[in-house]
Formats: sequence, structure tokens, C-alpha cells
Amino acid sequence: MIKGCCLGFVAVLLSTTPALADPAPISAYAALPTISDPRLSPDGTAVAMVAPVRDRLGLVARKIDGSGTVVFQTGDTAEPEWFHWKTNTRLMAGLRFVAYSANNEYAIHTRLAFLDADGKNATFAKLNKDLPQPGTILLYDHSNRTPQFQDQVISLEPAKPDEILMAVTPLSDWLHPDVMRVNVQTGVAKTVTHEADVTRWLADEKGEVRAAVKVKREHWNGKETHRIVIAREHESDPWQIIDEGDQVQGHRFILVGFAKDRANILYVLADNEGGRLEAREYDLATHSLGAVLASGPTCDAERFGNAQETLGFDAPCARESRHYLDPAWQHDYLAIKNALHADQVWLIDRSEDGKRVLAAERRTASQPPSYWILDRHGEKPNLSPFADSYEGLKPEDIQQTTRVDYPSRDGQVLPGFITLPANHSGPLPFVVLVHSGPSNHDGVWFNWQVQFLVSRGYGVFQPQYRGSSGFGTAFQEAGYQQWGGRMQDDVTDGTRWLISQKLADPARIAIAGSGYGGCSALMGAVKEPALYAAVAAYDPITDLDKLLHRMKAFAYADINRPKVKNEDQDADDISPVAHAAEIKVPVLLVHGKKDVHVPYDHSEDMESALQHAGKQVTAFYPELADAGMNHSAERVLWATELEKLLAGTIGAGGVKTAGSGSP
Repeated sequence: MIKGCCLGFVAVLLSTTPALADPAPISAYAALPTISDPRLSPDGTAVAMVAPVRDRLGLVARKIDGSGTVVFQTGDTAEPEWFHWKTNTRLMAGLRFVAYSANNEYAIHTRLAFLDADGKNATFAKLNKDLPQPGTILLYDHSNRTPQFQDQVISLEPAKPDEILMAVTPLSDWLHPDVMRVNVQTGVAKTVTHEADVTRWLADEKGEVRAAVKVKREHWNGKETHRIVIAREHESDPWQIIDEGDQVQGHRFILVGFAKDRANILYVLADNEGGRLEAREYDLATHSLGAVLASGPTCDAERFGNAQETLGFDAPCARESRHYLDPAWQHDYLAIKNALHADQVWLIDRSEDGKRVLAAERRTASQPPSYWILDRHGEKPNLSPFADSYEGLKPEDIQQTTRVDYPSRDGQVLPGFITLPANHSGPLPFVVLVHSGPSNHDGVWFNWQVQFLVSRGYGVFQPQYRGSSGFGTAFQEAGYQQWGGRMQDDVTDGTRWLISQKLADPARIAIAGSGYGGCSALMGAVKEPALYAAVAAYDPITDLDKLLHRMKAFAYADINRPKVKNEDQDADDISPVAHAAEIKVPVLLVHGKKDVHVPYDHSEDMESALQHAGKQVTAFYPELADAGMNHSAERVLWATELEKLLAGTIGAGGVKTAGSGSP
């Protein structure tokens, strides 16, 4: 595996010779993963997972030996958000769907379903009132307003087989949830805790509510963003303030969970002196931060586990930093890691008796995960493969993604990620792939779009512009109000760095992205007409004025809108649709009609503006597609059209592509 960066990194990369290869078909890369988000039943005999069901993600359960497969029907409009065992015979499933909200805007809604392991006796959590099935349009009406998010479980309460705790906004409030105890057999719920101004609750595994976050707001359109964190050692104790600060800027202090063996210990992610998140213990008895559980020199520490339970902490930029909170889990993690000799190994689930463990591994950091079962029921422990997430891809179909650092025009050192084709030589045609968010971030992990492009002979560069998460508070805040400004310059500077390092052929560079990344790709062609030979945008934001107006209809608009631009800045100055006439290269637009984050009229307007200006544009609007590319058909469409665009503009020369355009 290639390590290092900058000049030493480039010297290694350019030392190989070209060779022809037959790439895997588009369908192998664009396929939905065969298995994702798996969960082991408490007795270790079955696995529930999210898996493809007729071109969509569905809920599937089967026995460890492969028998007794059950497919749970989620309807035509709902898709799985998560899956979890409550008992050996009862499952919980978070489902998402698109519907009108009470503000008369399309948005993502969720429901929590309960069902038996054989698919029978299904019911929904009945929160506040009898709720319509997923997919029902909810028009604005105070008499029927229902919570938008209805799958927020805050405690699984293992000792109570028929109950869980949930956070649910009441009928009278938009933002501040109550805590409700829900029966998993009947779905009946009752309110157990209410506290003014709370936006997030945290409970321990016993179901005791012992921490919360408050955000003080004067009214629905209030400008107050003061964050207050409260906690208590026991549920009967009075609340105490343990941290406070500004919700938008300043230090971060994020509640994560409670220690199972010490009532006074709370786990948090908190900024260190360098402005990067560390995983820490917080002692509720002494009101002080304690042991550091994970920390990285150039990145934020992260929790891992699932939505319902934190298993441990990690720092992606620090090797050997994975730390499980439960010593038994840590023991099994080290044992399986030593047995598999893989670059990355992690545990997903463990039976109650510890005799079966579900684990995942990546042979190299950029490989898609494979899943394994450790079985201790025999005389000797047996570690055997369970499933591969991308069965159509072989190890040689995946190339390693490597982190690099590059300089910006103002001297800031910026991170980025580069992936190169096998057996490449000389400066390559490159695709600059800009991530969405804009406060997301990339990594060395498997990315199907990256690997698809590399298999076609293109280098891929993923710049981590200021505003990206994962690299500390100051780095993320440096992107505030920098749409079309410093954030865009960081992408440009990364592209020019590729040329200066003789990685990229300056005449054969394209830029692509989705969401904000699509906006950045289009603005890249506007601001640097000589730098890019083609633009591809999936579900792009193209009209900042339209975006900001729509944001007013959603919660925390007063927090999020100022991050885009300052009040004196003209939105047209940083809107691609207002500068269509300045784009001089071919443009590909793909925008799903089910995207509720960025409505598809953004692309329709961009297409119209480009056509009016006499520019070359190709656009597609798949009926069922959303921002997450959660159907294989839309993935294949995007990859197919992207390959056509690139072949006609920056064409890769070192890879056989005959027939590769077919799914």
C-alpha cells in the first residue's frame, strides 16, 4: 500500500509503467451493496440487514447458516433507515419516506416499525396519535400535525424486553422533543419526561434520562443560539449545567453516551486546545474532563457503533486508535484483527453470551467491506466469511486511495485524497470530485464513484476545502460564508497543484460533484474556464437565492443560512445559474425528482439557462432518484452518462474501454 504524500508520494506514483486492463462493468461498481448495516440477534443465530430488494434497499433477515431468509416489505415509498433486534423474536426498523411537512415543503420523514422475526405482527410506534402509513401526504393542519422524525430511539432498555425510550416532538412544538416510553408489541407510547428548550436527550441503557442539550430560542424565528448541556449522575438528581457555548461558533462539546460500569462517567467528544475533537470521559461527580479515549494529530476523533449505541471511538488519521468501551469487545477486536491480517477490522455485533461475533474487514483501506462470523460454539473458535458487500468486484478492481496535503494560495495547508489507476504512467486525465455538504468530508474508504472512474483510466482527486468537517473547528468555520469564495479557491488550488506535481494532464481535467459539490463543479467552470474541460453535476445547487429562501421553512434557519453568505453579498454572484453564459465546456446534469434536499428545478433552471446561452448541456431527471443514489438504476445512469462525457472530452488512453459503457 502506498503511503506518504507530496513530492515523495508523487515520485512513487510515477515510477510504474502503463498496461491495458479489462475493467469491471459499470453494474459491478454501481450496484447497491449486497449487505449493509447488519445486526446479530441477541442469541447469535440470525442476522438482520439492509440489502437490495428489486433495485431498492430493503430489510432482510436470515439464519447464520443461510437458511430461513425473510424479506420485510416496506411498501412502494418507504426505504430502510436502520434495523435492530429488540429480542430474538422482535425487530425494530427505522423507515424513511418523502412527504409534505407542516410547512408545506417536501422533506424526509421517518417512522419506527416493530415486527416479528418471521415478518408477522407488524405495527408502528404510535406517537402522539394514530399516524398515517409511510408515504401519506401530510398537509398543513394543526389538528393532524405529526412529528417529522419518529425513529429517534435513545435507549434500547435491554432489561425491559417490551419497551424502549424515544425522543419525540409533541403536537404543540416543532423543535423540542419529549421522552416517550414505547411498547414494542403494541406501539403504544406514553410521555415520561419533559424539559423546556431541550433539543436532544441522552439516556443510559437502563432507560434513565441523564443528559440533554438545550438551545435557548425566543420564538420560532428567534436568533438565540446559546447551547446549554445539562446532566445528572442519577435520574432522581437535579439537573446541573456541565457546558455551555454558542451553537454556531466556538468550542464543541458533544454528548455521546454513559459508561455502563460507572454511573458518574459520561462519554463526550470535546475540542482540545488545537480545536480538534477528542473522545473524553467526563466525571459528573467532579465536573471535569478525564481520560482521553481517542485523539488524532490532524483530524477529529469520532464515535463508532450504530444510531442506538456507541461501541467506541476512533481517530481516522491515527493508526491503531480504535478503542472499544467494553473490554470483551476490545479483546475480540484484537483477536480477529490479528487473525485476518487486514488493514482495517471492526466489530459490528456480539451475541449476549459472547460466543458469536459479527465483524467486518477491509483488506486494504479502500476495499469495500467483507463480513465475518467468529463462532465459539465448537471445541475451537472458528472464523469464517459471511458475506461480501460488492460481490461483483475483485481485489484488483480496487485501487488504494491516499491522503495528500497541498498548499492554498494564502498558505493554508489543505488535505486531499488521490486515487490513481493501476499501472499508470505520466500525467493523467483527472476528475476533480468535490464532496457534498458542504460540511461533509472524504476519506481513504471505499467510494464506488471513485473506483469506477479509476477503473476507466482516470485519476481522481478529492479536495477537502475549508468548511469540510473532520479536520477541526477552525478548519470547518473557515468555510462559513465562503461559497464561491475561499472554498472554491481551495478546489482550484488543488487542481493547479495536481498540474504542478505532473500528476494531471492540464488539458484533460474534468470537475464533478453532487449537491454542494455539484454547485462547486459548475462554479469551477465559471471562475476557471480554461482549467476544466468538462463539468458533471448530480443534484446540484444552482440558485443560492432559491436555496436560502427555502431554508427559511426549516428548523434552525437562523443558524444555517448565515453560513452560506453574509447579508450584503448578492446571491447571484455565487449562483451558477446566473453565470451560465460564462461556462465554455460541456455540462452533464443528473437530478432525481425525489430529491428533497435540493429540488430538481435547480437543474431545470440551469439547463434552461445553458440552452438559452447556446451552451452544450445534457440533462436527465430520473423519476425515483434521490440525493443518496439509493437505487442501482440511477447509479448506472449517472456512471454511464459520466463515462460518455469524459470519453468525449478528456478521454482516458491507458485502459481498454471497449464495451465498458454497457451496464
